Amino acid sequence: MKRFITLTLCLVFLCSLSGCTKKEIKESPPAYDAVYAYTTPDYMMGTIPVTAAKTAYNPLTGESNLATDRVGKRPYMIPIGFSDTRNPTFGLSSADVIVEMQPQFPNESILLGFFSDIREISKIGGLRELAVPLLEFVPSFDPIVVSFWLSGFAYSSDYSDELLAQYPTDALEAFTCRDLVDEAISGQTGPAPAPMNTSGKRIVVEQRIHEIRDETKGTPSFLSFAKTGLQITPAGGVATSVQFQFSEQWGSDLRYDTASNCYQRYHNGAPMTDAATAEQQTTIAFKNVLILFCSEKQTEGLDLYAFDFRAGGDGYYFTNGHYELIQWQKPSVTDDFIFTKKDGAPLVLNPGKTMISVARDSNIDTLQIQ
Repeated sequence: MKRFITLTLCLVFLCSLSGCTKKEIKESPPAYDAVYAYTTPDYMMGTIPVTAAKTAYNPLTGESNLATDRVGKRPYMIPIGFSDTRNPTFGLSSADVIVEMQPQFPNESILLGFFSDIREISKIGGLRELAVPLLEFVPSFDPIVVSFWLSGFAYSSDYSDELLAQYPTDALEAFTCRDLVDEAISGQTGPAPAPMNTSGKRIVVEQRIHEIRDETKGTPSFLSFAKTGLQITPAGGVATSVQFQFSEQWGSDLRYDTASNCYQRYHNGAPMTDAATAEQQTTIAFKNVLILFCSEKQTEGLDLYAFDFRAGGDGYYFTNGHYELIQWQKPSVTDDFIFTKKDGAPLVLNPGKTMISVARDSNIDTLQIQ
């Protein structure tokens, strides 16, 4: 009995030393170093300093501007909605590749950004769902998908099932809405809800929490670039202005800027800017522009359509104020896109950022090149 009392007293004493007294215990996030720490309630919307030298080869641009600690890492694939000036876009000027597509509805397009590094981007958005056709670009980049749900209701069941069989949600290693977005700014602003945004810091923190694979399984890009110092000037003709009907809602407007040697994206007659860098008036611009005209299939029973990527088609390549006709293919869901010149030679791009616009082939007659 004495031994039992003694043991009990010892346990009480040890518990008092270790904080076993009654008190409210709150769940706390995992402990990280100071850079990644949850320091403030709004830790979600922030950046992470990049101290590594930005001298490594970037497979998404063909330039030597990638931080050395990002070599061999998966890029980030982030669908961002773009409808009108009520909901500005954030972070797109930092994307290495942007794919523009109208995946479902006639009054908006989705700008699918591919980022080799997101740590220094303070705000990215507004986030959109990962529409099924955007999965066509997954095998070409092996990306970490930053989205909040998968939307495929507007497409034929055969098409959706084929894609989803190759890329089930867990295989995409995507984040969830709750993990990614700043709920404080996802309230109502007038008749439409405000877009949901995220940041470079939040993505990296959530990636660590969920232990999402960071190492790429291969070269994270299907684009081929000219060697450093070489510049390609297509022989098809001069192209300082490129316009065509992208959707029912608006046309695509690209204008060549001789100062930067890049094509600037215009909307409603004004340069499309990154709202995250509005003070610097950072215009969204590209060294390379690829326009892929794609056939479409009407969705049965719905006033919607789906692109037929298996059919391939004609396209155009724009760079350095000139253009040429190209052809493109996408033989299967898991194959890369294949870009070739009209003579069948592989298409090589100039080093720099690239925009890929996927448009209906029924709009090819609206293309105006000046």
